[in-house]
Amino acid sequence: MQPRRIHAELALRPTRARGPMTGTPTARPRPRHEEQPVTVLTGSAEDSAEMPVAYIRLYTDAEGHSRFEDVSPLGRTTGVVESDLRATFSEPMSADWVVFRHVVHEADDSRPHNAPRRQFIIMLKGECEVETSTGEKRRLGPGSVLLTEDTEGLGHITRRIGGGDRLTLLIPLGPEL
Repeated sequence: MQPRRIHAELALRPTRARGPMTGTPTARPRPRHEEQPVTVLTGSAEDSAEMPVAYIRLYTDAEGHSRFEDVSPLGRTTGVVESDLRATFSEPMSADWVVFRHVVHEADDSRPHNAPRRQFIIMLKGECEVETSTGEKRRLGPGSVLLTEDTEGLGHITRRIGGGDRLTLLIPLGPEL
């Protein structure tokens, strides 16, 4: 199967913090853009490159089945002005917000469920297995990145592997560009 190539754009939103001891949201001062250090990329458009598989996409096909797809984003190999680093950078993607999730109780693994929204799930600690409606399974551990897009259809099943904690980083995506 040929990996999918993705192009998108980044949109930043202000963050919210909790007030001391109150649990009430307080707005953090948003830094002014001109005060922020900017990483300037060097190189040309001819430096385009395909990255190795970066994430697994979980989506719903035309028949309503959930399926996996390995995705290798297109990017541009370039340097940065701050150092002699050269790397391949993917195109930015629009994200609404970011939240850490500590799973304290797993969902019922005998019933499939759908993703609540299009979002990246980055495994930080623990392991789980995701099963599509066609029976294909993928094991995810620390460092695994899953893009869930099966918001409709037959859904998927998630099972904890082992008895340890599971900590993930959720990045809900903005509108597709």
